[in-house]
Amino acid sequence: MSLLTLQQDVAILFYATLGKKADDKALTYFAKQLEKGTYTQSELAARFITSQDGQHRYDGLTTSQKVQYIYQNTNGTPPDALTLSVLTAQVDAGTTLGSLTTTLIAETKDYAGNDAVPLAQQQHLENVINTTLYPSQIELPSQISAAADVQGMYYLLGSMVNSAAIDYWSGVLNSGKKTAVEMANYFVTLKSYISSLNNEDFVQKIFSQAFGTAANNSELQKYLTGLNDESETRGDVMMRMMADIRNDTGHDVARQNFAAATHVYAPGELPAAQYAESVMSLYLTVAGVSADATTIDSFSRLLAGGKTQAELLNILSKADLFRSAGDYQSIYMKLYGSPLNSTSAQAILLKAGNDKVKATSLIIDAFRNGEYPLDSDDKPNPIRVADYQAKIAHSLGYKTSAELGIADNGALTGMVNSGSHHPLSWAELSVLTQVYLNVNTPSVVDFNYSPKLQEVVLQGDMPTNDVTFNSLKNKSFALRVNLDDRAWFKTAEKITFGSEKDSVLVTDTYDIVNAKLNLNFADGGASLLWDGNGINHGANSVSSAFTAQNLFTAAGTLSANFILKDILLTTAEDGSISGQVHSNINQFLFFPTIELADYRGTGNIYLDGKLVATEGKNIFDYGIINQTASIYNSGYSDVSDLQQADHAFKSGDQSRWTGVEGFVLSGYADDVRVINIDAEKSSVLSIIGNAGAQSKLHLELAPSVSTSAKYWGVNIGNANLDKLDAGTLSFTSHFIGQQPPEMLRMYSSGSKLNTVTLTGADSHIDTLYFSGVTKLEATVKAEFSDSLKEIIIEPLIDPLGEGIPRFEIDLTMEKGGSGGGVFYTLLSALSNHSAYDGIISTLAGDQLNIQYTNSQTLTIQGNTTLNNLVMANEQAHDSKIIFEQSTVDSIVTINTLTPTDTIVAGSPAQPWVFNSGKSGNIKIYGSVTKETDINNLFNSLNVDSESTAHDVFSQALSKTSPDGDVLHEVGVVKFGTNAYVVIDNNHNQQLDHQDIIFSLGNKDVYDIAANLHYQAPTLMINGDSQPSTELT
Repeated sequence: MSLLTLQQDVAILFYATLGKKADDKALTYFAKQLEKGTYTQSELAARFITSQDGQHRYDGLTTSQKVQYIYQNTNGTPPDALTLSVLTAQVDAGTTLGSLTTTLIAETKDYAGNDAVPLAQQQHLENVINTTLYPSQIELPSQISAAADVQGMYYLLGSMVNSAAIDYWSGVLNSGKKTAVEMANYFVTLKSYISSLNNEDFVQKIFSQAFGTAANNSELQKYLTGLNDESETRGDVMMRMMADIRNDTGHDVARQNFAAATHVYAPGELPAAQYAESVMSLYLTVAGVSADATTIDSFSRLLAGGKTQAELLNILSKADLFRSAGDYQSIYMKLYGSPLNSTSAQAILLKAGNDKVKATSLIIDAFRNGEYPLDSDDKPNPIRVADYQAKIAHSLGYKTSAELGIADNGALTGMVNSGSHHPLSWAELSVLTQVYLNVNTPSVVDFNYSPKLQEVVLQGDMPTNDVTFNSLKNKSFALRVNLDDRAWFKTAEKITFGSEKDSVLVTDTYDIVNAKLNLNFADGGASLLWDGNGINHGANSVSSAFTAQNLFTAAGTLSANFILKDILLTTAEDGSISGQVHSNINQFLFFPTIELADYRGTGNIYLDGKLVATEGKNIFDYGIINQTASIYNSGYSDVSDLQQADHAFKSGDQSRWTGVEGFVLSGYADDVRVINIDAEKSSVLSIIGNAGAQSKLHLELAPSVSTSAKYWGVNIGNANLDKLDAGTLSFTSHFIGQQPPEMLRMYSSGSKLNTVTLTGADSHIDTLYFSGVTKLEATVKAEFSDSLKEIIIEPLIDPLGEGIPRFEIDLTMEKGGSGGGVFYTLLSALSNHSAYDGIISTLAGDQLNIQYTNSQTLTIQGNTTLNNLVMANEQAHDSKIIFEQSTVDSIVTINTLTPTDTIVAGSPAQPWVFNSGKSGNIKIYGSVTKETDINNLFNSLNVDSESTAHDVFSQALSKTSPDGDVLHEVGVVKFGTNAYVVIDNNHNQQLDHQDIIFSLGNKDVYDIAANLHYQAPTLMINGDSQPSTELT
């Protein structure tokens, strides 16, 4: 990032957290700290908050008040109640105020749309940044007049202008502390070169500066006479000459330059973008660094006042930073990528009047315009030019999203990056990724200077007129049309797209109920989206004349809201009821995926021509696509015959139709339930947008007879989002007869962090399979599935090329298995276990087996066994295994422990932490591993009908341990092939039901004692915290 863009970041961070604007010293200092990596932006925001200035503002405020303060400073308006509640909850949950600040800033700054509220908030943020970087205290008319005179004095004397100086001296002039003449005389004395001139040379100097030409004799005498007879001072002459050039009619260019040089800039205002770009190009190309805000402010004003780029570079060349300003051949090589031959070098120098600095300026200017410095058909590499323009744009902090219009000459215009309407420069165009284009006339539009452009949203009075539309088709960027209530769409009957990727969004204002429009998409991929118009959980309504067709081989997504379902029931003479399903599915052809975000539809049920019911809130029946529709209403379960609607229209090879590839979720699902999904096909859901934690989506198969395994597939992620919350998902199957195996495969990619919650008691999924290339946070609720037995966490990709595929998950299990743990296995294996049969029966069940590799975070419940998933070269990992409770009758078994793993057991507030770090030693109670010894031990225990697994384990431990039934804080005992770690959780030295017992599998107790240590929770004794660990 450039110093200027970092100053922009500091400006808004400072204001958002402290409610005031940073001065130039603070802007530069903290920008350089960000540049060096001393702080992240959230850390810098936190530093502002905890500073003395910050404490004055935040002390005594509640969390909610602090959040509101930051939000209002950032966006210019207070948050609504819901937003405030959500943000406050985030801070209460651990989000720092610094992190909250950077998130709020990013959301506002990066907004790309045309909604009035976020746009106003974005404008506020930009105003804060601009008025901080380019401040001015000059606002009243008298101040403006004084400032214009001060700037005129600077101009005539050839002095550099900066905002701070103008603010100060205009204040002195406006207050009456000095007259304009006195101030002009004072400024003359400050410039030794000017003050040393005789009167004639002085007049020639300032006349040339003011009028752009040498004074003739009459002009010279006009200003010289008063100086020579001492009736005027040099200050008097300067003020008289300033008045003359302002009213001059014979030197138009000079008058315009003087007007520009003496223009008084409002707070945050800069000269036209072309001047800032020239300054930045000189700094980047010659000095090799970016210009800061003060530099841009001063030198762009100088250029606006008539100085040429070459003249500015000549001024800069006196500084050490620009010592290479005259090395024009090196500058050519740097820009064009090839050396300048001797003949061309000589010709360029000749063209520059044998001025090497001017030759450098000429080369820079030619390259920026995609030209050769000499008249020639040769052009620089367009990719190098585009990259150069983008570097200038990024250094100036130009926006990548803009609302633009089209000038009469076809130029793209807008207010982006400035406060005034202007034609966009090449640099501005070079970084655009999204454009909202107002099309009000049939004009050809050229985006050749926007190589990074991803999408153009067409709006205005004539958004899809043939001239403009045809000039935008078949390009590398996508087109989007928002159908609304404008007159254009009321009369349009057909819109035909090209081979680009297209999307059409039907807005709430578009009259889709009476629409007559055909949308024809080609092979670029199409999205047709709509939030629906159903009211009070009723069905949506769509005109039968609103149709859309996608190319059958192309990708495409159709909002489920477009697809209607009517059930027409008829009562026969004998009282029986038959029905027929009607659908409009074939108004929308060859959209292979169905979008479920914002679905609000349902099916209408008619009985003998009268609407009698619906199928309930947000019910989508996939069966209307493949003729497996049903009546989702228990009040109409007695229908004897239900005739299906036509299947979704198929392609000629019978392989493609609308909905064939499954579902997409790009946003919030309001408890959406999809029924009658085809059980014979792999059901795929791709979640590509942030649904949010409150989103709920349920997928349900159509009843089916099947003997083959059923796979549910869920892909989560979007490379354009850092974080994606998929919300809560649930699944139901209805297999007739024997239940086949069911697996849910989840794949995480794109976003750096994806989050999902799985629930649903009606699920019969027995295996969960997690994989991907980006981190996944998954929560499995206690009610998820009645059949879950296996979880496999398997990486597929080797991102570092080290021969070890990697995938990271933070898995929170709110359920475990039903039994069958290692103590159950031990008792069942006894040669004579008749005395234990009652206990064995209570311990019976299925373990939840989790197989994994890599470093994972696993929060698990009892009756869970962790096993290694064998992967090439994976010898150790750094996993964190967390559980609150584990007992012999609901035990956690860890067969995967490596020296770098951590186990966290017990209450989150008072955890026992196990790792290889030195602290407490684990006591060895004993080891009984031989089959004969195991049988002898358990045959010697006192067991009756009232005995429990806990009682049996306690007796076995007591007989094995040299200390009998006295517990140490943590000890280990091995029975058979399993080592049991016993934690005296309540510190009473007795084994009871509050204590924790977990297994480390077939590990040697001496290996455990030597290499595994623990840190006990801190105890409160008489109000003081004391470590409870028995130290070595």
